Order: sequence, then structure tokens, then C-alpha cells
Amino acid sequence: DCSLKVYELGDKPFPPVVRWAQGDIEATRRSMPNSDDEMVTLAWRSWRNESGRVLNELRDGVLLHEKISCPMLFIIPGADEEIPALYQQTVAEYLGADILTFPELTHLGPLLSREAPVV
Repeated sequence: DCSLKVYELGDKPFPPVVRWAQGDIEATRRSMPNSDDEMVTLAWRSWRNESGRVLNELRDGVLLHEKISCPMLFIIPGADEEIPALYQQTVAEYLGADILTFPELTHLGPLLSREAPVV
């Protein structure tokens, strides 16, 4: 067994529910600098709350019982402000995954940006 911990979530516990739904559209816009207004609005309307329990459990690291044997691809946004690209690359290399890096994209960019169709 191997506990892989490459990303620190801080010391402050998350509340039971991390509220994203019906949040501030301007906060959504700031978190999506690679996206147009239409995508920002779609994302804002689609946000769902997140489990604080899961985030609190992740703080302790992820226990890997064995390396995954299927092909894997990590798409790494180089300007990710949530999970630094170096951390993502460390996990990808540890798992033997293929890696595609998009240096200009932020955290949500691979899925919710103007460049998403290219990704």
C-alpha cells in the first residue's frame, strides 16, 4: 500500500457542505478567465454543492493499494490556481500516465473554456 499525498488542503476543516450552488456569478467569472460569458453563465447555473467530508478525507492523502494498470491520460492546465501543475504532473508520472499540458489554461479551462474543444 502507498499513500500518495502531493497536495495540501490546509489545516482548516471544511464544513459538511461546501456551497457552490446559487453562488456569486462574479466569483464564477473570476474563476473562469479562459471562458466566455455564455460558458460562465452555464457553469454558474450548473454548480452543485461539494462534500466537505470528502475534502476532509483527501487531506489525509489517497491510499493506493496498487498502481492502476489501464491507460491513463492527465490533462494538466499549466495555470491551475487550485491544484498546481507540478502536483498534477507528480501524480501522473507516479501512475505512468500520458500527459498533455496546456500552459495557458486555469483549473476549469480544460472543460469549460474557449479552448475546451481543442483539449
